[in-house]
Amino acid sequence: MSLTYTAFSGKNALRGKTVLIFGLGVYPQGSGIAATRYAAAQGARVIVVDAKPAETFSQQCASLAPFKNIEYHFGTQSLTLVQGVDVLVRNPGVRLSHPLILAAQKKKIPIVNDIALFAASCPARIVAVTGTRGKTTTATLIAAMLRGSGQRVHVGGNNTVSPLTFLSKVRATDTVVLELSSWMIETLEPLGFHPQVGVWTNIMHDHQNAYPSMAA
Repeated sequence: MSLTYTAFSGKNALRGKTVLIFGLGVYPQGSGIAATRYAAAQGARVIVVDAKPAETFSQQCASLAPFKNIEYHFGTQSLTLVQGVDVLVRNPGVRLSHPLILAAQKKKIPIVNDIALFAASCPARIVAVTGTRGKTTTATLIAAMLRGSGQRVHVGGNNTVSPLTFLSKVRATDTVVLELSSWMIETLEPLGFHPQVGVWTNIMHDHQNAYPSMAA
């Protein structure tokens, strides 16, 4: 049976596992930092890898200092880092063609992202918004309309706020609006992610520096 994101459900799903976070990122509430904090809080051994130099992440590392189960590898992306890894959490900015991703795939290491980890344990309805243009505007309007109708709403995803940052606050009666880029979805698709509501704004000629063709 192929892996699904639900394999990571539960408060202690990552306890005792070795989790590689590929791409820490600079956003304080972004996917890399949120996933690092989430995995470390669950008791995983966390390995953070990012090509940027260590001085880029002084504030981010300071915020993660309370966790002693995190090791950092900045400025290096040795393929040996996937040895013994149970789960690789990919930052959306990391391309699937990266040698470290390919090395993980060769070893059949599950590759997920922060959205998958969130969806695995989210008790609420998810409204997912994607498309080339208009994602942020559409997600913001949907959230505003839902709030206007009296619902409790959370918004995250491609707006630089990982939904993992508010997972503990989500109730079953809430609604979560996720803005999803194509780079997020390409990790979710093999895991069988299906939001309760999906919105596709449009598709336009874009991101051809990352994809070989419009068909891709």
